Amino acid sequence: MKTHVVFGETAEKKLEIALSPSPDSVIGLNDDLMAGPLAEDAFGPDVPVQRLRWWQTLSTGEDESHYVTGMTSNWQKFWTKILRLGAQDSLTVWVADNPTEYCGMLAVLAILSPQVPVAVIPVTSAYSAKFNNLHEKWTIKATGHDVRVDHYQALWDYAKPITASERERLQMNWRRLVQDHGEMRALVDGTVLTVPIDIWDHFIIRQAEKLGITHVTVPAVRLVGECLGFHSQWTDDLLVFWRIRHLATTGVFTYSGSLSDMRACILKAGPLATSE
Repeated sequence: MKTHVVFGETAEKKLEIALSPSPDSVIGLNDDLMAGPLAEDAFGPDVPVQRLRWWQTLSTGEDESHYVTGMTSNWQKFWTKILRLGAQDSLTVWVADNPTEYCGMLAVLAILSPQVPVAVIPVTSAYSAKFNNLHEKWTIKATGHDVRVDHYQALWDYAKPITASERERLQMNWRRLVQDHGEMRALVDGTVLTVPIDIWDHFIIRQAEKLGITHVTVPAVRLVGECLGFHSQWTDDLLVFWRIRHLATTGVFTYSGSLSDMRACILKAGPLATSE
């Protein structure tokens, strides 16, 4: 049986539509492994609970449902299916150039039976090779959010089998991340690295300055959108707003409205606002 793995609910739904009526199976992990703790027993029964608690410390009453709802059940469903795969199966992993999808791939390879043949579709480069031309240039940051449903099938031909040495390199990458005991990760030249949790802060401040925050007020939801649109790598709005809230509570920004809802939060430059 051929199984496709994607990361994020949107990618899972789109790929299921694109594959229909194929008998291939699609499974998706909704938890974003680029952020939060990675336990030594990476897939033990307590892990989804630990990660859920971490996300809840970042979340607010308005934005937590995206991660909280169904996280534990999705974890159990996803890893149960991965663990059941054997030599009679094959796995195709869809991975765009972002830390969320790379971390997901590393986690899958860490637990997958070595008997299961694995292929990877490098979504970002494959999409460019297939669809970029003199008149159109596409930069795919995330499989789910950026790839049209009717374009998925065109990317299947770009699947590349993972060699034994490459598989070992990726598994070592995962082990290093677990041993780092960090809470934020970034993709650098094809390798996922543990980075400080404030890695986005400088970029957020620069985007706020471009929106004129030193002269006018800026809605937090607009700043979040600017950060997602202009950063070279994909991340989630919840993580960006988490860092904005930190900047607002430490004097970089001041705010009116509510820090519990990015749509109700209005930002101004605070006494510490600078990108220098």
